[in-house]
Amino acid sequence: MFARTAGLALLLCTAAFARPPLPETKGHDLRGPALKKGLVLTIKTTTSLKDSEVELTGPDGSVTKTKTSNSQTTEYKCEVLAVEGRAVTKQRVTFIKMKSSISVDGKEMDVPIPAEETPYLCEKVKGEWKVKPEKGEAGETVKTMAGAVPPWTTEDELYPARRVKVGESWEVGAKALQAAFGESARMTDVTGKMKGKLRAVEKYQGELCAIVEFDARIKGKVKTAGQTAALASTSKLTVYRSLASGITLKSISNGDMASSFGGPAAIKVKGKEKRESVTTVKRR
Repeated sequence: MFARTAGLALLLCTAAFARPPLPETKGHDLRGPALKKGLVLTIKTTTSLKDSEVELTGPDGSVTKTKTSNSQTTEYKCEVLAVEGRAVTKQRVTFIKMKSSISVDGKEMDVPIPAEETPYLCEKVKGEWKVKPEKGEAGETVKTMAGAVPPWTTEDELYPARRVKVGESWEVGAKALQAAFGESARMTDVTGKMKGKLRAVEKYQGELCAIVEFDARIKGKVKTAGQTAALASTSKLTVYRSLASGITLKSISNGDMASSFGGPAAIKVKGKEKRESVTTVKRR
């Protein structure tokens, strides 16, 4: 037994010395090359908020508390119509599928979202996204949903403008946070902290990807259905980002979320949020 073990150890040592040294890497570009007009992406996102506490304060000051859980699946197609370098300036977003359900005090119900197969044109004007239904004639519900349309962006601001080695960490600055979340989530007044780390390089969807982990504490405001909501979240994210294109192909996040709406009836919501998004890229 000892002779066999010793022989195996000697063989492994010999192989190690005989193997040519691995080439030193200068790190990886996490931002990627310029994008091309005609790029088509299909993005499917599943979000769930479990055992969230909801507090409703009526105009008369009465307070009602409930427990809810909800889930939402969204699938949409993004067609890049105009670009400047890596910045998309015009795109067409079409919802393919939207499904939402909610459970209130144990009672489940589906929530209809009438925006499937509706194309929206998104164009950046003076630094802000302008979104409208592509067809001139549209119902009020479709017009209202325009405020929830998520224009696709590269979120380059979250990554260093230099090459990054595996194991290296970085801080995302305040201006970068506002730029990234202002684009992708259409948030304003963004504050907080975010730290990224390049954990590994692996293959996903047949592409070599940077596996990046983020720790984030974010606050901000977002307009939805004509109201402004205050949001706060603490989360951990894992991102699979193609090294060839600089496009995020998959992201997974888990954390705590809290939101509040003002108005005649004030609403506060807080709970555990889980989100997973997968992007499939088609190049013309």
